[in-house]
Amino acid sequence: MKSHPVATRVGSFAWLVLQAASVVAGILLAFAIDAWWSNRIENREKNAALVAIRQELIDAREDVQKQRVYRRAMRQTEKALMEAIAKGRYEDKEKTLDHRISELLYWSSWDTGDVIQRLPSSAHFTAIESPHLRQALISWQSVRSELASVSDQDFKMYWEVTMPYLARNASLPQLMNVAYQKGRAGDGFGTDPDAIVPLGSSVDHSVLLAKPEFAAVVVVKGTADTDVLLNLEATQKAIDNLIELIDAEIEATS
Repeated sequence: MKSHPVATRVGSFAWLVLQAASVVAGILLAFAIDAWWSNRIENREKNAALVAIRQELIDAREDVQKQRVYRRAMRQTEKALMEAIAKGRYEDKEKTLDHRISELLYWSSWDTGDVIQRLPSSAHFTAIESPHLRQALISWQSVRSELASVSDQDFKMYWEVTMPYLARNASLPQLMNVAYQKGRAGDGFGTDPDAIVPLGSSVDHSVLLAKPEFAAVVVVKGTADTDVLLNLEATQKAIDNLIELIDAEIEATS
């Protein structure tokens, strides 16, 4: 049997060692390539999930901005009504009294998409390299829950306080006509001219200004709007932070 030329120079034992080493090196290289490829695929799938989350956050940020416009406009309405209550008369030239009261007939909720809620419990979450991003994604659940809580509080107040009070003490059809004509405070969302119904004589709602219960309704509604507005501002910061961290993660692992 012929020997390899190298074996005659280094010795048969050394040659066996070299052959074994080359086999081990080949196996290790194969493992390294396989691990590299698996990691590349894992990063690609993880980054795809992050891209989807990023889009959800951009959509959520746009909605948050709309919500902030609405809530700030509601705070102006509540301020105008409280000033009228304090004076005993309505003097605001910007909007009629019915217009201001009709804005109490709106409420608004907020939520995010499904992907960002599922990621922390998925296999892709462990592939995220940035500990700051992992923590921000976990913390997002509490940010979302807190905003949902104050939004639910506003919704409950709408159905259990505002609507029952106005149903007892005002002309809801008259106020709803204005609401359908003017829409939500701040952006006019919810206008529906087809929903306006013909009415007979109008009701003078200035009598509400002298009722302590009406003042309480306005104050409670103002408190709810303030709570939501504060949480919206915190949510805006959380969204901006998450987008920044996602961009950094995708750039580092692409």
